Amino acid sequence: MFARGAAAAYHRLVLSLVLALASAPPPAWIQRANVPPPIVAWRLADVLGTPVVEGIAVDRDETTATLTISVVDSRFDPPRIVCQRNVRGRRVRWLRAGTRDGLSRPQIAVDVVDRGGESAYLLRVVRGFRLDLARRLNGKMLNPRVFSR
Repeated sequence: MFARGAAAAYHRLVLSLVLALASAPPPAWIQRANVPPPIVAWRLADVLGTPVVEGIAVDRDETTATLTISVVDSRFDPPRIVCQRNVRGRRVRWLRAGTRDGLSRPQIAVDVVDRGGESAYLLRVVRGFRLDLARRLNGKMLNPRVFSR
């Protein structure tokens, strides 16, 4: 009986640590870029090809049931959003961007859930700082490596 109680306490502790780390707030410079709250996902990546890291922030608009993906350039003071794209969805399952995540440099991949349906979007930063849709996949429990090279 003691082993079960100790194992359950251990699992609760690990789960609380994972949730605390997963829900860490974005860096202050991303918050200063006027990305509307709530920011539901964020990631640091090099998608613009500059020597300074960029921030990828995803915020939710409850009224339109959309998520907005924003690329925040930290070279400016204050940092500013240089490109955005809206996708339909209510929740982000995963967010990947750039070469550190197995994509090519200007790519951002995001998996969103909306009322039982799931879609993964591959976005590409193109000339003129636009986020173009390169590919979209629909399915269930899509793997983050679905767009990897």
